[in-house]
Amino acid sequence: MACQARLLNGGPYIPYVPEDTCRAWCDLATSLGISDIDVCSIDWMAPVNWRAIAGDDKGEYTTGYKGDHDQHNGGNFTGAFMPLWAGYLLVCGFGIMFSIITSIMVKLEQTYGGLVLSSENFNTAGRNIKTGLTASVIVSQWTWAATLLQSSNQASQYGIAGPFWYAAGATIQILLFGILAIEIKKKAPNMHTFLEMVDIRWGKAAHLTFLFFGISTNLIVTGMLLQGGSAVMTACSGMHPVAANFLIPLGVVLYTWFGGLKATFLASYIHTAVIMICLVVFITYVYAVPGDYECDALNGLCTSGYKSAECTEDHTKQCEALGSAAILWERLAFLTALPRMGAATPEGGLKGAVGTNDVNIRTDCFFSNGTLCPLDSDVGYFPSAMPATIKCGCADATPWLAGESIGCATGYDSATATYSFDHPAGCYHDGDYHHGPVCDNRGGSFITMLSMDGLMFGIINIVGNFGTVFVDQSYWQSAIAARPSAAHKGYLLGGMVWFTIPMALATALGLSSLALNVKMPSSEAGAGLAPPAAAIVLLGKGGGIMIVLMLFMAITSTGSAECIAVGSLLAYDVYRKYVKPDCTGAELLKMTRYGVIFYGCVSGCFGTCLYAAGLSDDRFGLGWVYNFMGTMIGSAVWPVAACILMPRMTAAGAITGAWGGMILAIVAWIATAATRCSNGMDPDDECAGADSFDCDTGTLDIGTLGNLKAQLAGSLTALGASFILSELVTAIQLSTGAAKLFDWEIMKGIKRVELDKDLGVPDEEMSDEFLGPAQKYIFKYGMGYTIFLIFIWPLAVITWGVFTKSMYVLWASVVFMWGYAAAFAICAVPIWESWDTISAVLTCKKTPVKADA
Repeated sequence: MACQARLLNGGPYIPYVPEDTCRAWCDLATSLGISDIDVCSIDWMAPVNWRAIAGDDKGEYTTGYKGDHDQHNGGNFTGAFMPLWAGYLLVCGFGIMFSIITSIMVKLEQTYGGLVLSSENFNTAGRNIKTGLTASVIVSQWTWAATLLQSSNQASQYGIAGPFWYAAGATIQILLFGILAIEIKKKAPNMHTFLEMVDIRWGKAAHLTFLFFGISTNLIVTGMLLQGGSAVMTACSGMHPVAANFLIPLGVVLYTWFGGLKATFLASYIHTAVIMICLVVFITYVYAVPGDYECDALNGLCTSGYKSAECTEDHTKQCEALGSAAILWERLAFLTALPRMGAATPEGGLKGAVGTNDVNIRTDCFFSNGTLCPLDSDVGYFPSAMPATIKCGCADATPWLAGESIGCATGYDSATATYSFDHPAGCYHDGDYHHGPVCDNRGGSFITMLSMDGLMFGIINIVGNFGTVFVDQSYWQSAIAARPSAAHKGYLLGGMVWFTIPMALATALGLSSLALNVKMPSSEAGAGLAPPAAAIVLLGKGGGIMIVLMLFMAITSTGSAECIAVGSLLAYDVYRKYVKPDCTGAELLKMTRYGVIFYGCVSGCFGTCLYAAGLSDDRFGLGWVYNFMGTMIGSAVWPVAACILMPRMTAAGAITGAWGGMILAIVAWIATAATRCSNGMDPDDECAGADSFDCDTGTLDIGTLGNLKAQLAGSLTALGASFILSELVTAIQLSTGAAKLFDWEIMKGIKRVELDKDLGVPDEEMSDEFLGPAQKYIFKYGMGYTIFLIFIWPLAVITWGVFTKSMYVLWASVVFMWGYAAAFAICAVPIWESWDTISAVLTCKKTPVKADA
């Protein structure tokens, strides 16, 4: 075992991990069967400060110790690894760049591909997009900021169950929406928005009802984009969140204004390609790139005379790399075996458990009167002067008075107003640590699918994402834009490719943020900072820049789709429906562009409101909003799907189900929240610490309303009550003769303003002979893959319990291979399918009829 070799050699030891501490950790590692890592090459008591590694030069104060990358620095680093001006250049410059690129691409297609930029084309992209580009657009639209950030937060909370349920729970909606995509081609081939379908079938009241739910969905999605984007841009460049909330939509509005849906699709391919390339780099670095010499076992080198000086120097550095799935498993196994930190738990600190040094390394210590010892971040508590040497002694201290013991500070320089600390762990709170078993996971392990909280999140995720797909105009718009032969296959391919983004990225970076012992309190993880933190520790500033690039690709792509979706709703379902029914195509094009600008401004304001809410309570973050979306919009899912699937659903049934389901969902959400503890925990949460047993219920605030069980109750009620109410009202009306089955031919009465032919789409693709088999195909494979992801896969690994090392290596290998295959497919297929158009552009050969997307 590597740590035993270090002990046999008599060192060398890294700072603050002396021989007795190393021996205690080595004994623990031996009992766990850990053999690939040297547990003494990591200071488990000093979480790696990723903000200091970023090297932002904005530390407000420093400790007396400066380790490699300043990872032990207790200063209040912001984590900004780029100057402020670079952040503004990135946000504004990318928008301008994509405006220019997509405008050129659209112009080239007008010249050489026969594209005509009318209102129809602006909002439907000509209805002839092929499979590869359709799939690429789906991946791009469905890759939110939350996909990259929140999925890793789930990994840091629930282990491997988090990424799986995030990925599987949000993939099935795309697979199943392919069924609706074919139904659109069969029953409403001329529709522009899903609300046109609602209006012609159910009338004005239903139209206004689902207009509300549609706009609400767009706002929630955009709000989460801006929450995640502004948090990362603020952390990485120091940009003010309010500025980020308004500037991020600015670039999106620019290229959406110029090229419409086609520009959005072309940009989406670029965005998807960049995201997938970065994904491949990250999973390769986590699972295949080993660390430097400090991560290697000693193997007697330091005592043999062979490179002894270099070996000794290398092995006094902390190992901050992984390199294989086996190493990741061992680090996580050791982490969960360490006692949980914090005075609120019986374990307290690790003094006595890891060695005999006299440094009290408890993190949150209390005075005898119950008040918290001030730590380095509590600047206001420090006196104007301190003795040169002060022992920590928090556990035995008397109530604080000026000049007495202050937290774990050991020195104060009045000239520089700098505090020094006897041990770097004195600079951390208990929330910075990941030690101890995982609540409600089998064996307290991160490496198990038997996670009760993970399963509850999965259910919330499934319900909420049905709403954000089935009630989001952007996905209907993508289905409308796809040619009939591509609609079902595009959604199927897009869903299977998208699955790997949260699954692979979170399994790699989310778990790495734990395994690398990164300083990551729950508030930062909830804000979506786990991926940049892990990436910066692994790859330095380059890793952080790649995360920012991926995030910006996701935000701009989905943001553009949301902008054109809302622009279409405002043009067709507000202006054309209620203002000027006989409007021309040119007027609709103008109103769509005005709608894009309007929604860009509204997005900035809404993002700022969410930011302000987060200021009042840091528990209100990206995760809170993500879990809430099912409660808010889940009740609209069944009525909207039934609008194009079931001839029996009535207008009264649809309206009752939507509004009644939402009202009951909010009641269930609030009622369940009122039974939670005032700190947001569950009354029966035995592993949450002693505080959970002193449970004060009846409080309604951000914490209790964000409780997982409260959000689960709201989401399930929204979907279930909506189904029951809508079907009950429909059954009553049909049985009494108050309503009759809908005639699908009426839906074909939706008219285009401009009678443009769908260029490049053969007439036979619109025939029942073609669409019938396509319908059977997507139903078979869409339902099949859904059952596999939600039932067969998780049931198959239940018997694995806590994964052994070999089991996790198999799991990681599947994820790794899926990531590479998906990246190749989504980058190559659109180019292969559109090679004729690309060739025409490269050879300046004009084609009279547009045949490619």
